[in-house]
Amino acid sequence: MIECLTPDVGWYERNLPPSLIKYKISDDNLLSSLMEVVDKSGDRMAQRTNLFCKITEYRSQRDTKYKKAFDGVIEIVESIFDENKLNFKVTDIWVAQYKSQDLARKHDHTPASWSFCLYLNEGEGFPPLELKDCKKVYPEKGLIVFFPGWVLHEVKTKEFDGARYVCSGNCYEEHQGVNG
Repeated sequence: MIECLTPDVGWYERNLPPSLIKYKISDDNLLSSLMEVVDKSGDRMAQRTNLFCKITEYRSQRDTKYKKAFDGVIEIVESIFDENKLNFKVTDIWVAQYKSQDLARKHDHTPASWSFCLYLNEGEGFPPLELKDCKKVYPEKGLIVFFPGWVLHEVKTKEFDGARYVCSGNCYEEHQGVNG
């Protein structure tokens, strides 16, 4: 099941403050399978990105071992776009596992039209996603948040128990010719 939590927010890429669009996904099997992807694949990026945590490769949907899990997310995201009559496709998708004191430096996803974060679990004291203009999104299992690709965002270091899992991705207008 997919539920829109922000029905009155428009999909505007260039407005200020930036649009922040939230949905809730109820699919425990999908969320668990995505957590397993990063657990099994390990840290594929070796901290060569803005994320200082365990992370799969950026175009993980191309890895045939994990295709089914990523296809599930892509299907959900693209169904949300279809529902809103948007012509976007997911081109990059990855999973990250943050442990206590891990972080994501402030960055954006330019030139992506839209980016998203899907929280795969929740736990006590997990750090929020902090977006430009001081908006904070606290991890909640099944919450998917969309924001324009140009929006600066980060995850600050924080002490907490367990591991915080998130599946993220970038989306481009289909006519831009970006291959997914």
